[in-house]
Order: sequence, then structure tokens, then C-alpha cells
Amino acid sequence: MKKNLIILLITIIGIFAFSQDMRKTLLVYTKGYSEATGLLESELNRRISYLGKYKLVDKDDLLFRDILGNLNSNINQSNLKELNVDAIVFVDVTDSYQNSYIDKNNYLWWDFKLYVNYKLINVQNGDVLESKRFTGSGTSYTKLASTGFFTSSNSSYVMKQARDQAVGEVTGNIVSKLNMLFRIKADMNSNIVNDFVKINKGKNYGVYNGMIFQFVKEFDGKMITDGKLVVKQVRENESVLRILEHPRAFNINNADYVIEAPYELAIRALFDISYLNKGLKDHGVSFAFAIDNYEGLYLGGNFEYNYNINYNMISIAFRLGYILDMNDFAITPNIGLGVVSKLYSEDFSDDSFAVTPGLKLDYFFNKNIGLTTEIGYDFNFGFNGNPIDNKLKLSAGLELRF
Repeated sequence: MKKNLIILLITIIGIFAFSQDMRKTLLVYTKGYSEATGLLESELNRRISYLGKYKLVDKDDLLFRDILGNLNSNINQSNLKELNVDAIVFVDVTDSYQNSYIDKNNYLWWDFKLYVNYKLINVQNGDVLESKRFTGSGTSYTKLASTGFFTSSNSSYVMKQARDQAVGEVTGNIVSKLNMLFRIKADMNSNIVNDFVKINKGKNYGVYNGMIFQFVKEFDGKMITDGKLVVKQVRENESVLRILEHPRAFNINNADYVIEAPYELAIRALFDISYLNKGLKDHGVSFAFAIDNYEGLYLGGNFEYNYNINYNMISIAFRLGYILDMNDFAITPNIGLGVVSKLYSEDFSDDSFAVTPGLKLDYFFNKNIGLTTEIGYDFNFGFNGNPIDNKLKLSAGLELRF
């Protein structure tokens, strides 16, 4: 009986110790006489809390007031260690500027600028881990009445909008710096199955759904990062990641661990520039842009110009497709919806609505550069009743992927 109780007690203690919150603990402290100081502190706390990556401590706690009161004069003081936090986000609002004016079109404009010194202080030794100066800018406007007068409520509204924009810009910069400095590292504790892998960090370490990681290989004292993974499922001390991009710099099975990549997104942008031929006689060029969410969805648009001895042809279209990504190769069936204009020398034009089904093939030399070719067919429906030829469309060129 006693043995069972001891085992149960050890199990409970083990579970409690294993599930404890291991996130970095931060304290946000702002000073300054600007009207935006309090708002900046509130917005920083809100943004940091929303991430779920950090624990926050309330600076108004009586335990911290005396220590924080002297913080600016001597950040290396030993009593910083009395704070039960890992780091202090110390923000000094040094100045703010606001100005309003009315332009010639009878619009009231309001500009707001915020100047901030930011320090991240290691509580254990008082070291300044990072020190930056940020400037936030905001602009807002409203249409005045025909009399040229405006109410105080209108003025206050546009001023608040401009101020909020400036505060949001500074807040975004600070949170971005924090995330880059406190990057989460994790070991892979499972084999890769269908592009899914488990890591040994979860909610208790600040991992959240949608967080992006990269593979890491350490070689000759250097840390090589490559590939891309996104968090799909989070538990207390474990997470499941989906591989979006396989590493090219090293074999995926030789990766040492994964590390958070705060500046990466679970989307990528694609830019094409191609030689274009329509109807096997109209030569031209095509510029295309698209985004891909790694789940197959492909959204974009393109601008095309073709030349013929009798006319110039311009096409602008929106494109929807489904990308089948195979690392070095990609196949994208798609459909384009747009407008085609034939511009003749005598200042006459034929305009039409075009539906263009197509198939796009890509081959990539590396992560960012590849070749692209596409075959499609323009079905044209004239706006003014004039017949417009349907045309086979062929293109080949260069694709950049980021």
C-alpha cells in the first residue's frame, strides 16, 4: 500500500514538474511624458500576450515599484535580481510630434510621430541584450464640411487614428525584435512521416499554432538554417509540425534540430517574366505575380503585351489555380479571368472578356530561381459585338520564388 502511494506521489510530482510553464517571463516598463506612453505600454502588453510565447508580469505590483523607480539611473543594480522575470522590455518615449493642416481640397490631415528608445535588459546580470531607437509615424485625414469648419470630435478622431498608427508601428518593431532574440529551439523526437514531424517543445515553451520553424545543421561552428515548417498541433510539451519546404543545403535526415523563424510566413510569393506568343504569330511579354499558401491554393494576376503589325494587344487578368509542389518541380493547373484590348493604329480598339484555362510547369535550380513554361487558351467574348479570335497561348521564362 505504502509502495503504491509513493509511486503515485512520484508520478504526480513528475507530471507537475514536466508540465510547468517554461516560457520566458517579461516585464514591460515604459516612461516618458508623451500622451502616447501609456497607450504604447498597453499595446505592447496586448501584442505580447496575444502571441502566447511569453509570460507577462504586471509592473504595478507593489513588489516592483521601488526597483523600477530607479531602473533608468542604474540598470546594473543588484536588486534587479529580486524581480522574478527573465528580462525587462524598457521603453523610453523621448519625444512625440503632431501637426494638423487643411489641404486645398478641404481635407483635414493629422500627422503624428513617436520617438522611442528601446532596451531589453537581462535581469540576472543587468546586461543590455539589445538597444534600438525606433520612430513611429501615422497619418489620418477627414473631409471637412463645405463651410471649411470641423468639429472637435472630427479632429480628435483623425488625431487618434494617426497616433494609433504610430504606436502600432513602434509596437510591431519591438515585438519583432523580441521574437528574433528569443527564438525557440527544439529537437525532433519522431521520424518524418508524410512531411509531418514531432518536436519536444509545446505550449509550455511558447509554441503556438502557425509558428514557423526552420531546420538547422551545425557545421564547423556555423549554424546553417534551411527549409520551412509550420506548427499544426500544439500540446503542453510537444508539437506537430508540417514541412512546407525541404532543406536544400543539407539532407533533411541530418538536421540537428529546428529553430523558430519569426520573419518567415506560411505563404510565398512568385514573380514571372516570360516571352509570350498568342496564336503562333503575336509575340510579346508577360509579367505575373502570385501567392501560394503551401496547401495548394494559388492566387495571382498577370499583365500581357503582344505586338502585331496591325495592332497592339494588352491583357490584364486575375488567376486562380492549384499548385502541386514537388520541391524542384511544380505543376499548376489554373484559370484566368480578365480583359483583352486590341489597340489598332487608327485609334480604334476591340475589347473583350477572356477566360483562359492553362497549365503551368516550373523547374527550380535552387530555392528562389527557376524556369517556367505555360500553355493556355484564350476564349474571348467581345463587349461591342465584334468577333475576337480565340487564341492558343504559349509562354516561357524565368520565375522567382520567395
